Amino acid sequence: MYRKNNTKAYVAQNLQSAADQAFLRGAAGQIDGEGRERKQHLEQAEADERMVTEHRAKKVKSDKKKREEQRKIDKCPVIFDVDRFQDPDDLRKIIVEHIDLQLKWHRSREILADTKPEIPATSKLNKSAKVEIIIAALERWNPWVEVQEFPQGGPLHPPEDGDDSKIESESEEEDIGYRD
Repeated sequence: MYRKNNTKAYVAQNLQSAADQAFLRGAAGQIDGEGRERKQHLEQAEADERMVTEHRAKKVKSDKKKREEQRKIDKCPVIFDVDRFQDPDDLRKIIVEHIDLQLKWHRSREILADTKPEIPATSKLNKSAKVEIIIAALERWNPWVEVQEFPQGGPLHPPEDGDDSKIESESEEEDIGYRD
């Protein structure tokens, strides 16, 4: 601020006497002695600490909510029968909340498989659009359902006829030790 406000020129022009200089030094010493800056630094540190505590609490709350949502998704009884979504009578019996849960299940399995989720955000879609997305997801799952093999992360590549390769049950994260 000394340089920015051109204080040197002001002091040279208006405060030339020794008494003025002594007064300024005394006033600066008194301000320093009161510990104003120290108090300000302590208040800022306390505010920063409160902010960190609040952010941590919000993160814990958010993580808990995500875990509860994931548990709900994992408990979802997945419907692999495409005909239930194509039959108008059966479709009337399925409420949108259950369709959303089915979509979340498929999306979570695609994310676990480290693939780009093909299930888009569905909050602004109507029931018929959501059903079309489910049917497309089920068509990706059908090869796995038919051979009754379900990879943990979701359908990566459909099994080919005569392919006797085994699907591993443990994910890469478990092998490395990142999961519970």
